[in-house]
Amino acid sequence: RHVPMMTVISTTAQAKMKDLTAQDLSNTAWAFATLHVYDELALEAALAQCIETRAGSTSQNVSNLLWSFATFGVANEPLFSLAD
Repeated sequence: RHVPMMTVISTTAQAKMKDLTAQDLSNTAWAFATLHVYDELALEAALAQCIETRAGSTSQNVSNLLWSFATFGVANEPLFSLAD
């Protein structure tokens, strides 16, 4: 399951969260979901950054985030606000 690699990616991404684009954030969430590695802190941090900036959030980025959270069965109301 790639858990050690995803732990390094998670730690690095969280440290650089402010420097990542909306696409970087949604792609990271998508990668975690695709590999079935649930990292609540990384997903929540990516979502918070996307909500905060909204700049560059395309429909593809939002759908990647929605799919990632849905894959883990997580309903997140602030996430749905991005889909509006």
